[in-house]
Amino acid sequence: RIIDSGEQQVGITDQEVTRIEDTGHYIQLWQVLPEFTRNANYEVKIKHAVTGSKGSFYITAWADTNNDGIPDKEIGRSDLLTASREGDWSSWRFSSSYSRLFVGNTWSQSDEKVYYQTGGTVLGYKGLDNKVFYSRSFNGIPSQSTGPRYTNIKLIIR
Repeated sequence: RIIDSGEQQVGITDQEVTRIEDTGHYIQLWQVLPEFTRNANYEVKIKHAVTGSKGSFYITAWADTNNDGIPDKEIGRSDLLTASREGDWSSWRFSSSYSRLFVGNTWSQSDEKVYYQTGGTVLGYKGLDNKVFYSRSFNGIPSQSTGPRYTNIKLIIR
């Protein structure tokens, strides 16, 4: 969907994920598809499932620097983001010139609650791969993957 002449929005565009889960991992990343990856300014928006510490997270961006299809370098991370109301969206901006880019969120608590859909499809989901990369340790390298998986994530490319 074109927002204005210089912006594109990808990720969740129509239907949102409604299921709330404790995922069992500490980071989740989705690859920005190649046709949407360029030297640009990006804004990531992710919806909080619950308020307080169980729903708090950092938005993060990673790159694949050795072209093996797996994120291997964190290129930026937001401050800790906490919702005052269930369903609030948090956002974070960064710039990147990497050709293989991944965006998502991470958290340090083991009992997190996030929007998370396993399997199926989401109407209007585009521009991000539906395979999630994850790690079962906080600050771990998200080298494991499974899919399809979805969360309420939007990416604006400027």
